[in-house]
Amino acid sequence: MSAEPKNIVNLFREPSRIAEVMAGPWRDITVDTVAGAPVDLHSSESEHAGYVLSGVLTVISGSGERFTLRRGGAFAIPQGGMVRLQADAPASFLHIVLTV
Repeated sequence: MSAEPKNIVNLFREPSRIAEVMAGPWRDITVDTVAGAPVDLHSSESEHAGYVLSGVLTVISGSGERFTLRRGGAFAIPQGGMVRLQADAPASFLHIVLTV
């Protein structure tokens, strides 16, 4: 009996292994938390998208524009772009990485 990939995962506790389960440009899907130190995301060989699950994120674009995102807010970083994510209190977001 061969072991088949697990199709349902808890993204808060384990890797998604999305590239093993779905066809397409998926590289990774994680639940990430920003708290205290800023997180920089750069889209060079991959693109990023995020969906805020909890808390409040400040998203600062490469050109310095600031956006405040709360639960249900989303952002995308096209190829060649970058953003800095900041949060005063812990904020979680669904982080999707796609191959370009």
